[in-house]
Amino acid sequence: MKTVKEISHISGISVRTLHYYDEIDLLPPSFVGENGYCYYDDESLIKLQEILLFKELEFPLKKIKEIMDSPNYDRNQALLDQIRWLELKKQRLEEVIEHAKSIQRGKNMSDFTAYNQEELEAFQEEARTRWGIQIVTKNLKIAIVRMIFQ
Repeated sequence: MKTVKEISHISGISVRTLHYYDEIDLLPPSFVGENGYCYYDDESLIKLQEILLFKELEFPLKKIKEIMDSPNYDRNQALLDQIRWLELKKQRLEEVIEHAKSIQRGKNMSDFTAYNQEELEAFQEEARTRWGIQIVTKNLKIAIVRMIFQ
């Protein structure tokens, strides 16, 4: 068991934020001692890591709680989906960086695409097949939520 201060030190999350996560029941302590101190077990650390991944994907805390509290929540599938989204995001950023370097070198930008269209189309087709929805580029997070709730 680790204290809030220890969890804060390990994770880089402030004590105040951890108390807030407890307040909104996103990450309640595993145990509260007679002294009023909150203690967290290893499972709580794993849950905190999941929360931080969802936050990295820019999900609001309310949506993170809703996803993680769902009876259909599958941790492994959620992690796979998060990895896939982060890889797409990384690829997009690498392409944007490369295009910025091209501009700096004076290259023509007529072939600029912010996303790998083939990857996006494959992702969209999978979403249509799995959930019968059309995904637009700026709403890829919706697809991930739907994957988690499948």
